This record gives sequence, C-alpha cells and structure tokens, in this order.
Amino acid sequence: MLRVKTIFSYTTGAPWVSTMHFTNLATQADADFCNVAVGTFWTAVKAYLNSSVTYTTDAAVQDVSQSTGALQGLFGVTPQTGTGAVATEILPVVNQGLVSWRTGHFTNGREVRGRTFIPGLTEAAATLGVVTAATKTGIEAAATALIGDVNTTLCIWHRGAPGAGAGQVQAVTASAMWTKFAVLRSRRD
Repeated sequence: MLRVKTIFSYTTGAPWVSTMHFTNLATQADADFCNVAVGTFWTAVKAYLNSSVTYTTDAAVQDVSQSTGALQGLFGVTPQTGTGAVATEILPVVNQGLVSWRTGHFTNGREVRGRTFIPGLTEAAATLGVVTAATKTGIEAAATALIGDVNTTLCIWHRGAPGAGAGQVQAVTASAMWTKFAVLRSRRD
C-alpha cells in the first residue's frame, strides 16, 4: 500500500498534515501516479482555500505494510505544490471542511470509512454557519475525480485491533462532504 502525505502551511496553527492511502503496487510508477492524483485533488480544492495557505505533497511516497502499517520503503517523487486561491478572510483555524470516504465494506458490523479534513477554508465557503452549496459541490467533484482516477485506487486502511489480526485495506467507492464544519484535534490540543 502507498501513503501520500500533504503538508499545509499557514501563519497560525500550522503545519497541517493530510494522509491518503492507495492500493497501488509498490513501484516507482505507481508512487508517481498516486502523488500526482493527490496533487490534482488539492489543486481542485485550492479554489476554496485562503490565499495565505500553501500545500506540498511530501517528496517521498511511503510503501507501507497493509497488515501492520510498518514502513517498508520510500519512493522519491516530485512534490505537488499549490496556494489557496481565495483572498477573503480565512475561517477560524478550527473550522475545517470534511470529506467522508465510503467503502461499502463492513468489518465487525461497521463500515470501513475514512475522512479527509480540508483546512484553510474562507468566509466565502460559509453561509449561516454551514458550508455553502457551491463549496460542497466543488469539493465533492474533486473527491469523485480522485476516486475515479484511472491510475490509482484510493483506499482506507483499517488498523487491526491488538490481538485481533492484521490490518486491511478497502477501496473507496463513494464520498460526500459534510455540510457542517468539522474540528480536528490533536493530542496536544
């Protein structure tokens, strides 16, 4: 499984990190495909980000064990970079967009799902405290394009419970953006 990290920079509360996994084979070509797919996703999303927010994919795509999550190798790639395109005021740092990824696969009675938080949204992305319809539609289109990328298979990695077996990956089949804003907290908050 391949892991692509994106690092966001901003004056306050950053860096922010987003991680996406792919079931592609661990080859240089697949690492390049995955890196470009993530860059393409963020390029579409930057239309809703503040112009002070920048992002860069990591210069190394990680080859990760599906069963343990252990790092097995690295592939050097050309970082995908970009800057937000909206000059209006940024929302409070705790207000983030949220894309929910669905797999349609169930483990222990629960669907294997994932999430991607979208930092750096602006006042233009909000109306009456919720995500605007235009922002939701635009980010959902970017998510759908990432799922449909012909060179990659976006997946959710489900970590195995201690003593309950190995982890697993499931391909993402659908996505949706929440209409409310989400808060992502670290253990240090």
